[in-house]
This record gives sequence, C-alpha cells and structure tokens, in this order.
Amino acid sequence: MTQQQLTTLAEWAESENKRMEQEQQQAWDRNDYKPFLKLQVGETPVRFADAPPRTNAVMRGKRIFRVQFHGGEYDLAVKETSPLYRELAKSLAKGERALTIVRVGKGKADTKYSIKQQ
Repeated sequence: MTQQQLTTLAEWAESENKRMEQEQQQAWDRNDYKPFLKLQVGETPVRFADAPPRTNAVMRGKRIFRVQFHGGEYDLAVKETSPLYRELAKSLAKGERALTIVRVGKGKADTKYSIKQQ
C-alpha cells in the first residue's frame, strides 16, 4: 500500500511500523548484528561463538559477544569494567564456550551477574 492509499491512522501506523522494522533489519544485516539478548533473572545457558567480541562506537565501554541461546543467534553486550566481563575472560581463556550466566536482582542498583561454575 502506498502512502496515498492509506485511509486510516491505523493503516498508516501499521505501514510505518513495517517500514521501520525493515530498515532496522537491513542496518543489523549491514553491520552483522543479531538481536541483543536480555538476560532474565535466574540462569541463562548460552554458547559463545568462537570469535573475539566486537566493539561499537555507540556502546562505548562494552564488548559485544555472539552467543547461541535456545537455537538462535544473539549478541550479548557486556561492560568491560564489570565482574561478569572478568569472569567471562577467565572462563573463555580455558576454552569453555558453553556457560551459564546467572542474574540476581531486577533493578539497576541490585542486579548482579556471574558465571555458574560447572
């Protein structure tokens, strides 16, 4: 449907949402990004891709790891100054790529992440 054929606000909004989703997907494909994984409270088993994490000018101070979770590929951004980053570096240096990340807390002040030891 072209913009002239839209007769209601809902039709316009639906068309605009599709257009924006398509542009976002094209940008992700262009930059080789996947959807970002949001870790939920509890344990999240992930498998890290055998590739170094990337940086991004928009996400300064974070490294972006490629992970597999429930059969899909995702990006996982981790702050370089966080305890989780240090734990990841130690575990990944040992060749461990299948890790379980534990999240405790829901708010910004009380949330902590760690690696569950196997």
